[in-house]
Amino acid sequence: MRALATAAIACCLALAANASSQEVAGVAVPRLRVPVYIMEYHLWYDAPIGSEGRPGWFHGGASELADSESMGPDWMRMRHGVGWPLPGAYASGDPGIIRWQLQCIKATGVDGVFVQLFPHWSRPETFHRLDEFATLLRLAEEVGVKVGIHDEIQFRPARAKEAATFARRAGETLKRFAASPAFLRIGGKPAYAFQWWGQLQAKDFPAMPHADLQRVFTDAERIAGQACHWMPFRHASDDALLALPGVGSSVTMSNSNSQFRSVAADPAKRMQRFAGAAGWNDDALSPVMIDAEVAQFRAARAAHPGKPLGLWAYPGFNNTTQRSADDHAEWLPRRGGRTLAEALGAIQDYSCDFVMISSWNDWEENTAIEPGFLYDGYAGDPYLYCRIVAAAKGLDFVPPPLPPKESVDPLMWQRLYGIDRTPPRLTRVRSLPLEAAIVAEVVDSGSAVAGAGLRESGDLGIGDGLTPATAADADGAFTVAPGKSLSLAIDRNRLSAGDWWVAVECDDAAAGRLSVRYPAAREVGDDRPGDEGHIRLRAAITLAGSGAWRADVRPLRLVDPNQDVPLTVTWEGKDKPLRIARVHLFRASGGDGAPGLEISGAAPASQVKTFRLDAPGLQRRPLPHAVYLLLRDTAGNVSHPVPVAAGRFSGGVGNRP
Repeated sequence: MRALATAAIACCLALAANASSQEVAGVAVPRLRVPVYIMEYHLWYDAPIGSEGRPGWFHGGASELADSESMGPDWMRMRHGVGWPLPGAYASGDPGIIRWQLQCIKATGVDGVFVQLFPHWSRPETFHRLDEFATLLRLAEEVGVKVGIHDEIQFRPARAKEAATFARRAGETLKRFAASPAFLRIGGKPAYAFQWWGQLQAKDFPAMPHADLQRVFTDAERIAGQACHWMPFRHASDDALLALPGVGSSVTMSNSNSQFRSVAADPAKRMQRFAGAAGWNDDALSPVMIDAEVAQFRAARAAHPGKPLGLWAYPGFNNTTQRSADDHAEWLPRRGGRTLAEALGAIQDYSCDFVMISSWNDWEENTAIEPGFLYDGYAGDPYLYCRIVAAAKGLDFVPPPLPPKESVDPLMWQRLYGIDRTPPRLTRVRSLPLEAAIVAEVVDSGSAVAGAGLRESGDLGIGDGLTPATAADADGAFTVAPGKSLSLAIDRNRLSAGDWWVAVECDDAAAGRLSVRYPAAREVGDDRPGDEGHIRLRAAITLAGSGAWRADVRPLRLVDPNQDVPLTVTWEGKDKPLRIARVHLFRASGGDGAPGLEISGAAPASQVKTFRLDAPGLQRRPLPHAVYLLLRDTAGNVSHPVPVAAGRFSGGVGNRP
């Protein structure tokens, strides 16, 4: 009987593995019969947490977002996007994070993952963040995941694309890493993918001839001492690429990027690359490829039967939250996983030789399948996309243990481990102008709200620890022309090491960005132009041109009291000058300020309380001033200084009055 039962179970498992589809959360996922890879595993993240943290998160600081916004869940530091990773803001080089990511990838059953490496800005003959890649490859050996390289060459300066530089970068990287048992091999050769859109053509680089690319392959293999499986990403119409003997396989268009459409307000600024596509409009992108490109793909596959051709699938796409009003923006809704499942089904019908799924963890364009929250709604399954990919491989996804909490953003501890490290948030504020006071509603999702305090200014300010390099206007404000900076010398005798907050109060008269730069205690960043030597950190404040005076707070991490580099506030607007009323610094461990009076009558254990706070600074003239709230809960968590700007109040949060 036991033997019969065992045989029956084996039969059921075999039937499940051979089934044409498997349902995941109500979505029918097709069973793929070809290799499946994940593209774009990014190593670009630096975390705003821990002793080595820095502000911002996306792109390791290249496009930093503040961790001081008030809207959205209190466990989410940056709330501009439509998704958030399960561990919160993490450091890509943290072994605890890498091991957990690889364990998740292993559980999906994919055939490999391509790590996206960027040529170094100032030394393009090598890659940035190779130390992190070495750590990842070592851990991939332990976990059992195969790792290839994706050279993000298309979005780097011309020097990175020159044939000799390209060959040296590829060859030396393969020579160093390809011997690892974890390195992905296709046909026995280490896999190396890269973009070949427009033959690497960009504003600063003419199209590379196909013959030059073949020389890149030859020279790189000579340096590496071995043959390589080269996998260029090409336009569907570039048939000549497939004739190159060095090309091992190629990837062409996807269910999304073949139909990018602009949602720019000005029709003259629309992207016209695919203006002839059927149904051209501002609607969401289609979850499947357009017929013309399917035909091109099938023709190429028939003409080059010896070259495996792959297609890639997006689970969704949304870059609208990261773009300015006059820039292109595209969006492809995820539809609860149906977009990815339908794309996989269509791609299988096209008879491709392998599938690429984009991406593992690009949270800026919101294509991630890494476990996370919000991309399919607040109550969604964080492992949904890993389950879908596993189902496509005929498996049931089993989540691995969570990362060690020391590797995880403390704001996520409450949600993941039941440990409250999340401070209260200000959700509503209104002015009492006749009483020179404000009323603030405070909420906390974990512990009870304990109190609210108010501070009129920081620990250091202009004329009190900060010395401006230029004189103020007659009314005390500083006028900064577009592209110019307000430089402030910091009194080192009053600047202690550790975390600080910088507050900038200015006239939001024009759209643009403020870039706040300051001394750093250690080398960070990716050495892009303007950050040579890694000596500075920066935080960004985006202005919308609302016409109101406003205040914004940004974290300062790794402040070095021994450096003489000044604090600079650069106005990156295009047209109008910027008027800055105040700049001041708060110690992260500073006092709570004048206590507010609770007027809500809530129970002591309440997680929602209302306070009245005296705020005479809001009525100062001739320049409007902001005041700053610090909110506490019974677990000892204290918020960042939440600015409440003078002027208009609409019941919204403090830094968006």
